[in-house]
Amino acid sequence: MYDRATAARLGISPAVIDNTLYDAFGQRQVSTMYTSLNQYHVVTEVAPQFWQGPGRADAIYLRSTNGGPVVPLSAIAHYEPTTAPIAVNHQGQFPS
Repeated sequence: MYDRATAARLGISPAVIDNTLYDAFGQRQVSTMYTSLNQYHVVTEVAPQFWQGPGRADAIYLRSTNGGPVVPLSAIAHYEPTTAPIAVNHQGQFPS
């Protein structure tokens, strides 16, 4: 969960947060390497020590859209352990 008011004050849009998290944890293709027989897609990801636990949010930085300084993700986002159901029963397409 992130603090929308703080993010807006720092000039960080939801799109910036989404793109930064996708750069870090998604499979963003940044290049294609061509050989004589094959082509290889180059993707970015963070090193495993940065995605092993949620406490590493201070190591991911966000760049503001208004040219301000970069801020750590932990400045606008927090996590808390909570309980959730293991499964959600459905009747048709609706949860029941």
